[in-house]
Amino acid sequence: MQQLLAAGADRRLLASRGELAEDLAPDSATKALLSESTGMKRRRSLSSGNSLMLLDVLPNLAEKFYEACKAGDVSELLSPELRQPAQQKLSPLLNKAYTLGSTHVCTVSRTVVVQLSVGPKAHEMHSLTFDTDGLLTSLRRYTETMSL
Repeated sequence: MQQLLAAGADRRLLASRGELAEDLAPDSATKALLSESTGMKRRRSLSSGNSLMLLDVLPNLAEKFYEACKAGDVSELLSPELRQPAQQKLSPLLNKAYTLGSTHVCTVSRTVVVQLSVGPKAHEMHSLTFDTDGLLTSLRRYTETMSL
């Protein structure tokens, strides 16, 4: 186990049911090797093929994004390469109260489509795509209404 960790094995990869290696360790010595130091934040990777876990995590990431929008600062939720250019583009979304409606999740692309309303304004739909670290990489707004 020590050799695997020294070679760069990722202790954050998930098993098929969403457990970390630490959770599956057969004895306390192995569990101690796999446990992260107290200063490290326990973060689960979204690169897992565990679609049931992603069905739960992705809508929560979308909720956190809209909470940060309401607070006026989303920089910590954006991937590093998008932080600077996205701030100006996202400014119309900041400091507004959102009411989230239904969500639709695609686990393959780590995308959540959210139906929401902004104050008394009519419904909008946003498509949010996240990277394997749970940071926003893409946001598309759909605001046009079509009547047939």
